[in-house]
Amino acid sequence: GQIRQYHLNELLGTGRHGETWLAWDDALQRPVVIKFLLEEMAWDQRFKEWYTARMDRLNRASQPQLATFFCLDTLESRPFVVREYVDGQSLAKYLRERPMAYKPFLDIACQIARGVKAAHNLDVALSNISANNVIIRPNRQVKLVDIGLPWDPDNVSTEPEVVRAAHYRSPEQMMGAPIELSSDLFS
Repeated sequence: GQIRQYHLNELLGTGRHGETWLAWDDALQRPVVIKFLLEEMAWDQRFKEWYTARMDRLNRASQPQLATFFCLDTLESRPFVVREYVDGQSLAKYLRERPMAYKPFLDIACQIARGVKAAHNLDVALSNISANNVIIRPNRQVKLVDIGLPWDPDNVSTEPEVVRAAHYRSPEQMMGAPIELSSDLFS
């Protein structure tokens, strides 16, 4: 399918808020990732302002461990976020395919910590740090690729992917309380 200048090529995953797709951006001639959000988010002006401010602050960090976010598009009936495509595999898949020795583990953990610290320096809690949202590139550079969305404890799916992600959520997130920087430390 196609939406605006983006050709949807491959479904990368599904989650609590919708689907994530690998797409091709005809305007910029490069791959991107599109995350579709819940339809009701398109009409919530406070959500749009909150999410856009978080994307803008993270992009200003210019931190190699943080993915670049291009836009939040809410003009369609189903809003979506466009971010850079990061070639690599999730930390979850990486760990399933090989044992992790001490030095590579320490390197990956330090890169994750640098990305989280850069976000926190800008007062942004990523709130969705999980093994599926940490991408390990072929050169072992780490990228954190997702900004968490508000968690609604009354609207939780029992889809396996959503249940696994819940293990990374802090207690305050699971109760629907405001997200704090400390929530990332729990994750």
